[in-house]
Amino acid sequence: MTFHVAMLLFPRATQLDFTGPYEVFARMPDARVSVVWKDRAPFDAGSPHTAPPALVASVRDEMAGFLARRRAATEAAARNLSGEASA
Repeated sequence: MTFHVAMLLFPRATQLDFTGPYEVFARMPDARVSVVWKDRAPFDAGSPHTAPPALVASVRDEMAGFLARRRAATEAAARNLSGEASA
């Protein structure tokens, strides 16, 4: 028996919104996965290049703390791998 999955695209969707779930469903035995939209017109998921400047600035502000923590963790891991003492 075939298991049908339809993954609905939505405005401003990104590749990451459906790649993971798609891969999980596609690996199921006898699964058929479709990515669908409301019509056949081209689908614009948007990008930083087409986003309003205020939205890009807002996301950058929201992500600043996370990126700083990630950078610090990456630098600490690099120091640990190279044998340097942690700061």
